[in-house]
Amino acid sequence: LKMFGEDKQIDKLMEIAFLISETSPDAFGLNKGGAAESGRALKFRLIRLLAKINRKKLYFDEALKYVIKSALWLEKEHGKGKVDPKTEELRIEWADGIPNDPLEQSQIEAIRTGSKSTTSRKSAIRRLDSLEGEELDDEIQAIEEDEAGEMGSAEAGAINREQALALFEGAAPPEEELEAGKEAEGGR
Repeated sequence: LKMFGEDKQIDKLMEIAFLISETSPDAFGLNKGGAAESGRALKFRLIRLLAKINRKKLYFDEALKYVIKSALWLEKEHGKGKVDPKTEELRIEWADGIPNDPLEQSQIEAIRTGSKSTTSRKSAIRRLDSLEGEELDDEIQAIEEDEAGEMGSAEAGAINREQALALFEGAAPPEEELEAGKEAEGGR
């Protein structure tokens, strides 16, 4: 026996739970508006959750720094630590948990810098491909070899003016070819 309206009641209870907990249904894949078009659109959909996360960061940041500094102090006091918690500045980098959209990041970078180059090729490949050390150097070398090969083939395919004139030596000038073509058409 199925009760009338139980689905609506469950949906309403879920909406209230999301509202009270400051959580977006999108965080659980229960979005009603379709898929987010970009990382920015997803961040706008999760704005309440991100605000809650930022408040939690403020609450936990100082406490976590205190705990970590205490652990560093204990380690230093017992002769195993190399870091002096009194002189070292401790900084916790908090992420919002949403993956960054590389296209959006590059567009923001281009806008902020007036589309001027702000990073080296090596840094860009390190960031985009998550490569380090020898793997990164190998990738840079492979790119440079590919570019050198393309340049060589482009130069080999290019001909200079003297080569072009030598090719056309002995060929009739374009005006004579046109007249010969007209005569051939008239003869039909």
